[in-house]
Amino acid sequence: MKKLLALAAAAVLCCTMFGGCSDHGDSSSKKSDKDFSSILDIKEDPSKPDESSSKADSSSKSDSSSKSDSSSKADSSSKDDSSSKTDAPPSDTPMDEKVGEKTEFDSAPFDMLDKVSHAQQHTVTATMEYRLDDLPGGVAIMEVTEVLDGDNAYAGDSSNFDGDTSTTAYLRIDGKSYFVDFDLKVYYEDEVPYSVDDVIYMSDFAGLSDMLKDAADTASYTDVSKVTIDGEEYVRYTFVIYEENYYFYAKNGIPAILAVIEEGVSIWVTFDKLETTADTELLKIPDGFSQITEDEYYDM
Repeated sequence: MKKLLALAAAAVLCCTMFGGCSDHGDSSSKKSDKDFSSILDIKEDPSKPDESSSKADSSSKSDSSSKSDSSSKADSSSKDDSSSKTDAPPSDTPMDEKVGEKTEFDSAPFDMLDKVSHAQQHTVTATMEYRLDDLPGGVAIMEVTEVLDGDNAYAGDSSNFDGDTSTTAYLRIDGKSYFVDFDLKVYYEDEVPYSVDDVIYMSDFAGLSDMLKDAADTASYTDVSKVTIDGEEYVRYTFVIYEENYYFYAKNGIPAILAVIEEGVSIWVTFDKLETTADTELLKIPDGFSQITEDEYYDM
């Protein structure tokens, strides 16, 4: 089962990851593996293991959605106990939503996310927006894409941190794995190929789905209400997971937004695409890109 750490760990590392995403040329920061991000965690400077060990570390995950305004930050001082339910709607409105009447719990959006993210062929994309009180510029945006087609896989992200942009991806095709830098238009092959699980773990939508479905199955949600965001109707499920406030929004039974609120940080994840087909256009080396070695890449 995939593991997700508390959001607090991601918040601590968020500035480090975004601040250094384009500074790979510093020889003091050269490493045998690359920084990579996932939905709810960020791993800093992972070391590449040998063939007998797993390349993915359970301490690695993080991300958000661009639909919210900074004026909609929730009051992080109010923390619910996941062991108790409340009949009163939560006062937090992270998407600046208008809260309406309570409604019955519907497992459809959780089941859909579970089905897609665990399918042997799938394409999932999401846009993540981070807002941290002490983050320079206040906002960081990341778009994450995950593609699986049997033994081939793709995990990529495009980030924008205060105008500093970066687009990279890990790619596994025909038993080989590659790191691709779309800004420099170069790629290199890993000496020890990443497995499919290793690549998918870098975004880990399945891990996110497992966490939400487990919370839903154990009835740890504290509120289910109809809400309105920008004139559109959603159903909002409120959870307390790892002592953090999670708000899961569904529209017509389809996952739409996940908001995570922690003291000093807010993260919004907007699900842009959930398909049980693989976007095969991404499962290849882009045309016109030059192959180099890993050492050459970090010397650039």
